[in-house]
Amino acid sequence: MLLSLYYLETFCIVIWMPVAGYFAQDQVRVGTDSLRTYAMKKMKKAHIVKTRQQEHIMNEKTIMLDCQSDFIARFAARSNRCIITASRNL
Repeated sequence: MLLSLYYLETFCIVIWMPVAGYFAQDQVRVGTDSLRTYAMKKMKKAHIVKTRQQEHIMNEKTIMLDCQSDFIARFAARSNRCIITASRNL
């Protein structure tokens, strides 16, 4: 599913999940579509740099955007402080 057609503000948080490792993950949906939920991962850029994970994160993002699977939503965004990716929940 190509979610890059949506703005980040379009997503609504369904469940907030605690921080695991160096990122927070939320279960989100697009607008009022309650049938499809996604796991949205938000990673702090400062922590990625501090732990020297830049190459790992960029490779993960590239793989997610290149995959052609119903289980992987092709969405990536970034702000001044965070990098955000999404994947499809079952």
